Amino acid sequence: MKIFVVLLLGLTLQEAIAAYQTITLPPNLDLDAMLGNDRLMRNYIQCLMDEGSCPAVVKKVKGVIISSLKNDCRNCDSEVKKSAEKMIKFLIERRPADWARLTAKYDPSGRITKKYKTLTQNHKGA
Repeated sequence: MKIFVVLLLGLTLQEAIAAYQTITLPPNLDLDAMLGNDRLMRNYIQCLMDEGSCPAVVKKVKGVIISSLKNDCRNCDSEVKKSAEKMIKFLIERRPADWARLTAKYDPSGRITKKYKTLTQNHKGA
């Protein structure tokens, strides 16, 4: 019984540590090249929607987008937050159908999505 309790506490602690780890992106990620390539974007959207395979770099991007939509990127450093905003702004403005699918999956309440919609509207007015 004691071993079970120790294992359970260990798993709980491991999950708690993972929840507070800072999310980072690969240093060699060329975000502009990724966003500007329709074929890559199609494949990456399929990855984000769990409809296709995910290259390692896209798994990291997926984590950032999911974190952005689920908890406002709480565990992201400032550079990752900037990148997340850039990716999301791109999706809202240039791939609205994909954006709608992603938000339906990862932010069904629309709570975080409202923030990004306001962000893009503020950029248009600026």
